[in-house]
Formats: sequence, C-alpha cells, structure tokens
Amino acid sequence: MPNRTGTCLGVVVTLALTACSAGNRSSAQILPSTSTSGSSLTTLAAPSTTSTATTLGVPTNLAVATGQGALLAAPPPPVTQSPAGPQAGCRQLGDPGWAVSSCNKMSFPDASRVWLVEHRPGPATTDAWRVLLLHFSLGKGVWLVDLWYKDDQGDTVLDIKVVSGDVTGTKAPALVVGYRLLGSGSILDYDVIATLDSATPSVAVHRALSHGQATVGSGQIIDYEARYPNGEPNCCPAYFQKSSVHYRAPNWVVTPLGHVAAASTGDF
Repeated sequence: MPNRTGTCLGVVVTLALTACSAGNRSSAQILPSTSTSGSSLTTLAAPSTTSTATTLGVPTNLAVATGQGALLAAPPPPVTQSPAGPQAGCRQLGDPGWAVSSCNKMSFPDASRVWLVEHRPGPATTDAWRVLLLHFSLGKGVWLVDLWYKDDQGDTVLDIKVVSGDVTGTKAPALVVGYRLLGSGSILDYDVIATLDSATPSVAVHRALSHGQATVGSGQIIDYEARYPNGEPNCCPAYFQKSSVHYRAPNWVVTPLGHVAAASTGDF
C-alpha cells in the first residue's frame, strides 16, 4: 500500500497534479461499499429516511465532506494581481514571466470574477504552477486575489485544471480545481468552490484520491480512488472505490456507489 510523505498543498472545482510521494489522503472517510461484485457497479439507492446520523443530519451510509486540507487558500488581504481595468481579458491578468494555460471570466450582479491557471519552467525538471481566483474591486480599481495556490518550485504539482459546472443542482455556478500530484501514487487532489457570488468565496469540499479520477456532472461529482485492503503494491490496487460527491443541505456528502476494477477517465 502506498505511503505518502512530504508536503502537498478549488462552486469552481480545481484539479491539480502535485509533486509528492505516493499515498492516500481524504477529507472525508468513505464507508465501505456493500457491493462485492468485482467490476460491476451498484446503483445509487434512495437514502433511508429512518436510519440517520443525528449529529450530521445525513443517512449513516454517507460521509460528510468538508474543505479541510484544501490547497486553495486566501492570501493576507489585500493582494493586488493586476491594475488592468474591469474589461481586461482573463489572459491579461497573469503574472509577468508566466504563461496562462487556461482562464475564464464570470460576471455577477455585484462583481466580475476570474479564475486562471498559469505555469512556467521550474528550477528543476518540472513546471511551476499557480491557480488564482480574482475579483475586480471597484473601490480600489484593481484586480484582487481571493484564493490562490502556488507551487513556485515545481516540486509538488504536475498539472492543474479547472472545470465549472452546476455541481449543487441549483443552477449556481461552481468551480472544481483539480491537482495531479507528482509521485508514484498519482494522487488527485481537488477543491470545490460553490460560493462564487460571495464576497468571500471559500473551498466547500476537498478530496485527495490515490490514483484518482473525477468527473464534474450535473448535481454531483463522480470520483474514483484506489483501495488496498490487503496491503497490495502501489501499482496494483485491489479495486477502485466509486463515489458520488453532492450537496444535501446543509452538508456536502459522499455516497459510495460500489467497487470497480478500473477508474473511468474523467475531467481530471
């Protein structure tokens, strides 16, 4: 079973590849699936209305997901990213010397918000990566940083991707940021931001999945994590746990969907 060491550092969902040693890490414990059918999938059954966890307010076969361990974090305010005007294109807001690999601009009643991913050659053999969530401050006349993640040494993340979608099922935009970490564990970290219209957006969900894959869907994120119940080698997990991550007010919850022989290729 892989062992993760080192330091590893987001509704917008952000995915990133991080340089670190192999291992397993998760912000929510997924209870074992009742499926033992090998590569077959179990369907998502309607949750029981009687077997509930009083302290969590969710059925006992679910686990609550939180933003604990998120890679995205708020810098000490205010951090100015760019003096460009509110009409600037998102690629104009990158840092000097960095190449913007992807970005998007979103408009809300009270503000404009931009996410961008940028990279440049790192000190070693891998690229340095950054992902930023910005808003334009009418009072200051500049673009300010709300959340960021920086791997300026290029020793943690292999790649970062951002996918937007209605993961809450409320037609409100959310971001998922995915990070692929360096290391034999091929760990996928992802952060979910579901409060893009808020003055202070934050990460609602953080997940860290060994050999992980994740797909952003309508009303949910489907993800896969390698499992090693009998100490199998890192290359050869016994199975992958397939799960649905979704919002059930007032919590984000993880529903186990069964065991599969291989993870389906996803957005991250």
